[in-house]
Amino acid sequence: MCIIGALAGCGMNKENLTKEQQDRIVDEIIQNYTISSIQFTSFTKDRNTGSYYLKFTINDDEKLQTGLVFSHIEELDDVAYNIGLSPVENFAMLERKKGDMVQEKIDIRITYLGD
Repeated sequence: MCIIGALAGCGMNKENLTKEQQDRIVDEIIQNYTISSIQFTSFTKDRNTGSYYLKFTINDDEKLQTGLVFSHIEELDDVAYNIGLSPVENFAMLERKKGDMVQEKIDIRITYLGD
């Protein structure tokens, strides 16, 4: 499972993330959550730890702002995470029931980094 949550942004550098990588993240999120939109707001690398941090907002709701932390940017080229959004209590109402996996493409409004 991938760890998601809010982190401080000190010591961060700007990096690039492709639309394809952002689409893969959305594809993984919709397997576990019913969402109508996602806005990717920042993507940075912490110079001290080497970790990457992607911040995004779900359904245009500031209370549904969270992020994804990972070690290598290449991990997003073939996302196979079971993404859980945190804090859990903020996203519980969006969780899909077990067995409600998404098979078809769902229309979700995506605001990519740099848009």
